[in-house]
Amino acid sequence: MIERRLRQNWATPLAGVLLALLGGLLLAALPLRAMSPAGPPPATVAGIVVDASGAPVSGATVRIRATTNVTASQADGAFLLAGLAPGAPVMVTAWADGFYVAGQTVTPTVAGITLALRAYHTVDHPDYVWASPLPGPGSSACGDCHPMILPQWQGNAHGGAVDNARFFSLYNGTNLSGTESVPPGFGQDFPGLAGNCAHCHAPGAAVDGYLTTDMNAVRGAVTAGIHCDYCHKIGGVFLDPATGTVYPNAPGTVSQKLLRPPAGDDIFFGPYDDVPDPDSRLPAISESRFCAPCHQFSFWGTPIYASFDEWLASPYAAEGQTCQDCHMAPTGDAYFALPEVGGLPHPPETIPSHLQPGAADEDLLRETVTLGLEAVQTGALLQVTVTLTN
Repeated sequence: MIERRLRQNWATPLAGVLLALLGGLLLAALPLRAMSPAGPPPATVAGIVVDASGAPVSGATVRIRATTNVTASQADGAFLLAGLAPGAPVMVTAWADGFYVAGQTVTPTVAGITLALRAYHTVDHPDYVWASPLPGPGSSACGDCHPMILPQWQGNAHGGAVDNARFFSLYNGTNLSGTESVPPGFGQDFPGLAGNCAHCHAPGAAVDGYLTTDMNAVRGAVTAGIHCDYCHKIGGVFLDPATGTVYPNAPGTVSQKLLRPPAGDDIFFGPYDDVPDPDSRLPAISESRFCAPCHQFSFWGTPIYASFDEWLASPYAAEGQTCQDCHMAPTGDAYFALPEVGGLPHPPETIPSHLQPGAADEDLLRETVTLGLEAVQTGALLQVTVTLTN
């Protein structure tokens, strides 16, 4: 009992001294804190996403354009983006499936803004006239706004699909110059028939007629081929849900959901959710299934191309590595449109190239195969094992 009281007597003044010291330190710190300069608090942008009728849109992707500052609209359409620099104008965008991208330039902090989403058409309009990729006097060509993409496309196999000498030598059964008959050829085997080749090699022409487009009739016609406007008017692809691959006898255009716009309107499907109307995001355009209609099909039970099925069966599919990851890898461009006037920059890692290298590209081939070599000598014999791994 005496020992415990002594401890209490000693502890009480000691605790008081410690509290006094701590209080003094806190008091001493207060003036220093008050004297330190405090920057302005981060600014915000708040508002609501609605459709054309004014009804709230839930789950829309709302973003500060070309940044990772992104959120989703709530059930009532409301959104809040924080962490912005006060007084610095930004473009805030919104996108939801079935709508064009909406955008508005604002200066944070700001509240009460409305981003109205416009639904795009759901029916294809065959009377639409394709925009040429090639610039010209008075044109509205794709190359006018995308000068860095145009030469990439011109140099790849897609750009030359309607003027490829090797293709036409097989189609017609001739030599490369077309001056001598060198069987076999589709035209020789099936005289008078157009065939199905155009549904992948000339989709711009073949989309409006099943098995009726003769490749010779559209040779060299750039808007008949695989061009910018065609690929960016594809609003989806049709795959067999039972197999996850292309339906038999449904090559190219047959398995593509084309959505050409009505007169007076336009649309471009792309990978971005922050490029405003007339653009809309199509998630499939960054996925391997987008490539499937032209790179996987069979006729009469005979496989013609099996690239997509090969990818499905490879480790890349399980790892989430897409066709685009290798064939459209970014090259470091900071702009995908109008670079000469400072328009539409985007993080370089998000800008896919249109080089689309294939089997003729030596660098791509070197990256696609691992070579293993093992040699074992037994007496006078040397046994060599070579292993090639995709």
